[in-house]
Amino acid sequence: MRLEAAALYPKLVPERWVRAAALVPVVMRERARNGVPWLGEGRLLPEEHFEFRGTEPRGTLWTGLLTRLTD
Repeated sequence: MRLEAAALYPKLVPERWVRAAALVPVVMRERARNGVPWLGEGRLLPEEHFEFRGTEPRGTLWTGLLTRLTD
């Protein structure tokens, strides 16, 4: 998680690398606890809050396949 998003995810350690698959349940619980459900629109782990390794940004040609779940 990026340092500037730390206040949004109090249970996570800023600037510490964690697999995206491990973050998804934590972020979903935090959103539900705060009354902010994820409605399936956009990314659950937004690039403004998280930095991803190993792949290129989605861009406009994204096919809808979730490739970062196992990053």
